Amino acid sequence: MTHKGYKQTKEHKDKEKGLHFGEKAGMWKGDNAKYSALHIWVRNNKPKPKFCEECKKEKKLTIACISEKYTRNFEDYKWFCYSCHGKMDKKKDICRKGHKLEGNNLIINNRGHRSCRECKKKNDRKYYKNKNERKNIKMRKL
Repeated sequence: MTHKGYKQTKEHKDKEKGLHFGEKAGMWKGDNAKYSALHIWVRNNKPKPKFCEECKKEKKLTIACISEKYTRNFEDYKWFCYSCHGKMDKKKDICRKGHKLEGNNLIINNRGHRSCRECKKKNDRKYYKNKNERKNIKMRKL
């Protein structure tokens, strides 16, 4: 933090640099972090190779969780090209939220993409609730 007329020492600046990153950050959740936060953390901390870890080709790479247990363990994540990442995802039996992708809970669209019916219902409810709230706010303004 800087104050007008106050000159910070080098030690003070160095101390403040490391205060808000990683485990020292105020909002750090550790292993309780959500799906996207874990992917961002792994992407920023696991070294990115030049080649896909599956097909060994030099392509644009993405990070993928191979164990279906979203933790801060680097061994659970690999760098895949988009093609290998898609093939690996099709082999999975659960969605991001941990629901089984089988029977009535499995939805396959016309492109062959598999999704979870339970998550879709939850997202639809949230969407229509927000849509109705926006509609009610517009009506009140009239």
